[in-house]
Amino acid sequence: MPAADLAAQLSDRDIDVIIGSPVEGDDQHHGPRHGREVESTLADGTAVTLLADDHGIDNTIGTLLMVEAIVGALALAAVVLGASWLTRRSLAPVDHMVEAAEQIAAGSRGTRLRPDRSDTELGRLATSFDAMVDSLERSEAKMRRFVADASHELRTPTAGIQAAAEGFVEDDTPGPERDQRLFDLVAGTHRLSLLVNDLLNMDRLDDPHLTTDYEPVDLATVADHIVATATTNRGVTVERTGVPAAPVSGNTERLGRILSNLIDNAVRHSPDDATVTLEVRTEGGHVVARVTDQGPGVPSDQRERIFDRFTRLDSARTSRDGGSGLGLAISRAIAVEHGGTLVCEESNSHGAHFVLRLPPAV
Repeated sequence: MPAADLAAQLSDRDIDVIIGSPVEGDDQHHGPRHGREVESTLADGTAVTLLADDHGIDNTIGTLLMVEAIVGALALAAVVLGASWLTRRSLAPVDHMVEAAEQIAAGSRGTRLRPDRSDTELGRLATSFDAMVDSLERSEAKMRRFVADASHELRTPTAGIQAAAEGFVEDDTPGPERDQRLFDLVAGTHRLSLLVNDLLNMDRLDDPHLTTDYEPVDLATVADHIVATATTNRGVTVERTGVPAAPVSGNTERLGRILSNLIDNAVRHSPDDATVTLEVRTEGGHVVARVTDQGPGVPSDQRERIFDRFTRLDSARTSRDGGSGLGLAISRAIAVEHGGTLVCEESNSHGAHFVLRLPPAV
């Protein structure tokens, strides 16, 4: 094929191909002869010249840049949209948590997140959130029950004091009736004072930041003092048995409160002319105090319930004759505070059997 024909086939609008040396004035090339020029020599010595039009190259580069810009913009838009979708999907549990928190703040305590997966960070956060709301709900229910019970307990002595005081105002005639009203007034204020002190003690023992200064205490000596000062009636006696010394670390007043509550409870539930026993000994690496009475005992299914606040097994009992219902709850709280336990165990004999275990002095 002639060189001119071959050159014509290889040439296009923006590039001229010249095979051989062009003759000046000869128009064998097709297109402009200005622009960039590249010359090369083939193996047989034939010269090949490429003439490129600068304007065409600029147009091509511009087109490529435009295509690149369009593709880049589309890719960026796709990335932004994808990231936005993934972000919304990932943060959806957080939105649910915010919505649930707002509902809980508005008073809806039944709201829960209940995540499908609890092995992710957000799943663990949602699980912890549900656990927190459950704890809040239990605390509020406990507080409402406590307030209701406290109000009920306070109503009885308050009503008694009011009735006695009104009797004095309405009738100032001296005599046995007036003396009885005076006695009821004093007894009512005494019961009210004890109940308020018990409520304050429970509040103090519930304080998680409570700190106690411990000191060496001989529990046997504390027990001897409690027995010597115990208030008894109906012929009930209190005796102390066990070892003469039982050293522990703690607060003398609070440990005495445990033993005093247990003795008072045992005397109150004992029949006439019965004996209440307080035994102190060391046992199994612990200092143990046992209070046993000869009363009706505690049913096995009630031995934990009696340590709840305001619990009385006999529904006929009131704060007038059955205490405030806080003594055992306070006693267990003090025992736990001292690193010990207080339980009601099954007894081989008739009556209740309370056991206090404390770590020995170190």
